[in-house]
Amino acid sequence: LSQAKVENGMSQTGNGGSISVGMEYRVGRKRIQGVFSGSIMYAYSASSQTYTYGNAITAANQRPTINTVGSVNPIWANDYVSIAGMPNARKTRNYNANGFHSIGFVASAGIEWFFAERFSLGAEVNLALIHTTGSETYSEYEGYNTLSSSVTSHTELTAPSTSEFLFGTGNFGGNLSLNFYF
Repeated sequence: LSQAKVENGMSQTGNGGSISVGMEYRVGRKRIQGVFSGSIMYAYSASSQTYTYGNAITAANQRPTINTVGSVNPIWANDYVSIAGMPNARKTRNYNANGFHSIGFVASAGIEWFFAERFSLGAEVNLALIHTTGSETYSEYEGYNTLSSSVTSHTELTAPSTSEFLFGTGNFGGNLSLNFYF
C-alpha cells in the first residue's frame, strides 16, 4: 500500500510494407507525354499495443488506481472489465494474430511535362481494385482471480477475421512528381 508515485505506460509497434510490379506506356515523344500504367501489388501490415502499469495487482490491492490526469491518449479510462472469475481485469495487450494482407491491381493515367532535357513535372491519378484479409484481433487481460486466489491472465477474441473487396473512390489517389532522368 505504498504511496510512491509510479507511471503507467503504453507502447505501440507496427510494421508493414508493399511491393508492386507493373508496366508503363507513354504517348508522345516531345515535351508533353501521356503516361498510362498498370501494376499488381501486395501489401502487409500489423500492429500491437502493450500496456504496463506502475501498481501491481495483488490480493491486498485487486484494483490499483489508474490515473489519466495529463494523459495525451486517455486509453486508461474505463480500463477495468469483468472476465472469467476476475471482477477487476485490466488490459495488458492488443494484437492482430497474423496482420492484414492485401493484393490488388492499380491502374493510373497521367501527364508529364519536360521543362528541361532530363527534368519533368508529372501528375497522375490512380484507381485500385484491392482484396484485403485480416486475421483475428485479440486482447490480453490480467486480474486477481477470486476462484484461484491468484493473479491470472486471460486472452479474449475482440474481432473476428475479415475479408473485403475494395473498389471505388475510396481507393482513388493521385500523385504530383518532380522527376530527374539519368
